[in-house]
Amino acid sequence: MSNYLHINDTNYTGELGAPRIVIATVFLSSLVAYGYLWAQRMKKKASTPCFAEQGIPMSGGANFLLGHATVLYGDGDFRKGYKTVYEMPADQTSGLSSLWFVNRPTLSVLLARHVKTVLNVSSYRQP
Repeated sequence: MSNYLHINDTNYTGELGAPRIVIATVFLSSLVAYGYLWAQRMKKKASTPCFAEQGIPMSGGANFLLGHATVLYGDGDFRKGYKTVYEMPADQTSGLSSLWFVNRPTLSVLLARHVKTVLNVSSYRQP
């Protein structure tokens, strides 16, 4: 009898069968635990305002995977979603609001005259 596993061997247990099962179980358990912890972290991140320390308001209802995209296209009416995400939470004096664009914090500026002010205040750029 050979030491190789054949397709027709139905009762093959092998010498390393139990350790392989234990390793696979530990690997899959750690993968599930990591996925759960990641999802919890992303849910907490999506519910906190992006630029809270600057006092910029954010629209609610962000999904932890897709951000505010689900609110924008959720009801099938983009104009309603646009007002919900961009216009309604915007600060009346500055026209600024924040949102999660997928999983990136994003700043929205409604008034064109405020864009120059925002760009002059911030020196941080990310492609």
